[in-house]
Amino acid sequence: YHQRYTTWDAVRGQEGDAWQPLVHFDGGPACHRNICGEPKDNWVGQDFANRSRMTDADQQPQSCTFQKGLAFLEENHNQDNWFLQIETFDPHEPFFVQPEYQSQFQDNYTGPFCDWPDYRPVNQQDSPEFIDHIRQEYAALLKMCDDNLGRVLDAIGTGISFGRIPCSVV
Repeated sequence: YHQRYTTWDAVRGQEGDAWQPLVHFDGGPACHRNICGEPKDNWVGQDFANRSRMTDADQQPQSCTFQKGLAFLEENHNQDNWFLQIETFDPHEPFFVQPEYQSQFQDNYTGPFCDWPDYRPVNQQDSPEFIDHIRQEYAALLKMCDDNLGRVLDAIGTGISFGRIPCSVV
């Protein structure tokens, strides 16, 4: 994938990425329902360790990736023959967002913390409140994606920073 480009950049920390050193981490919720792979894989523990270093939305991998795309546009807008792909991985579980996004999508779920549901079909064991909760978590992450993509589209279309750029957005 990356070898197809002249240059590329990546942002670490999404999901269970082994980004933050983890020898022992007790910072996650005491009771959670996040499940991914086998316990030996430690994706969930690593994910909570990564989250502990992201104290606001600007520090999350999605926002950092969009910011790098904006920086590329700022630096290269006057050049010809370039291609920019912004691949943020989101929206994707875990549906991790900061409180300013979560507060926009409320639900009545009172069970264990969960923004990373198990990979399986919904079944009778899942309460309507849990299903709604996961949908609201996903909606909050979509809102964050929409806000970040909006920043790029505004920069391309309005000329605030560097004039109009002929482009295609997919």
